[in-house]
Amino acid sequence: MKGNFSVFVCLLIALCVTSCRAPEKAGIPLARPSGSVPSVSIRPPAGEKRIAVTDFANRSDFGDTEFAEKARDAFEAELTSTNRFTLVERSRLNLIMKEQAFSQSGLVDEQTMSRLGKLVSANYICTGAIESMRAEERKDERFRQKALSILGISKSSDFLGLSKGSDPYETAWDLSFMITIRVIDVEKGTIVFNRSLKAEAQDIRLRKSTTGPVYKSSAAFEILKPVMEEVARQMVLFIPE
Repeated sequence: MKGNFSVFVCLLIALCVTSCRAPEKAGIPLARPSGSVPSVSIRPPAGEKRIAVTDFANRSDFGDTEFAEKARDAFEAELTSTNRFTLVERSRLNLIMKEQAFSQSGLVDEQTMSRLGKLVSANYICTGAIESMRAEERKDERFRQKALSILGISKSSDFLGLSKGSDPYETAWDLSFMITIRVIDVEKGTIVFNRSLKAEAQDIRLRKSTTGPVYKSSAAFEILKPVMEEVARQMVLFIPE
């Protein structure tokens, strides 16, 4: 009789232990003791979305292919600073494009861009272009130039501060650029952003020609930094988190 009772007690204990562990194994949250802090919803870490940025095109009459490359550099730097995206390494992107025979000019439809994005494990793929540039010589610069002419002062002199900069033939310009940015959602194969955005760079010193300012490589970063920062900020506003 005692033996049967002992077996019964052991079975009862085993059943209790199993029933207590069941909710935890099934993923059911166990009851918290009174006064405990409720769970807080934690947002995913910033920068978890991967974006691949392809070469930019320069369709304007200002600068060259180097200018487009520097526009891409400035754009990627600003995207990184927003802490919203992780950039696909440029070397990896270039390698995949070469291996799969993708050409920059061929990235015109969503299916092709989506396929490239999947190959580089990106959530988004982005293309960009400098469409146009408009330049206006600053009014104070025009006045300075006129004063030099009337007074017969050489541009290479520094009479009363009328001549400025290391290059006496440079004048000051306000530049306005139109930049087109296109972003594809790789998984859906749909366009999530496709806009031409206007941004400006002010008081940029460049030489003057009969058609406008002359491109200078050393001034590219000064020109593009405020322009591409503004373009990146506007793009980020429209991309869902």
